[in-house]
Amino acid sequence: MTTALLSINWGNALIVTIVGFGLVIVLLIVLVLVMKIFGWFFTHGTKAAPAAANVAGGTQPQTQFLTDEELAAVSAAVNSCFFGVHDFEDLTITIHHDEQDSDWTSKYTALTQ
Repeated sequence: MTTALLSINWGNALIVTIVGFGLVIVLLIVLVLVMKIFGWFFTHGTKAAPAAANVAGGTQPQTQFLTDEELAAVSAAVNSCFFGVHDFEDLTITIHHDEQDSDWTSKYTALTQ
């Protein structure tokens, strides 16, 4: 046991360990900084022009409200999209084996006997 411990170059092992842990720490810090930069860029980056600038004459656009019929149509479409299950399955797996032998099945049966 002592010869195995003495045959290890502890100086190099310590250097490799310190460099490895240091590299992981530095890369984690860089990753956090990159994520913070992306967050700042997407929150403070280019802003869209106000809606009043897009309207001719500089007036504010009028808000449009949906009628009851339109709301009913939208809710029916969402209901049929999310809750309309058209296939009812009992989640049973059935495997039907054909009794017809091919080259592959005959080889399989010959190898498994």
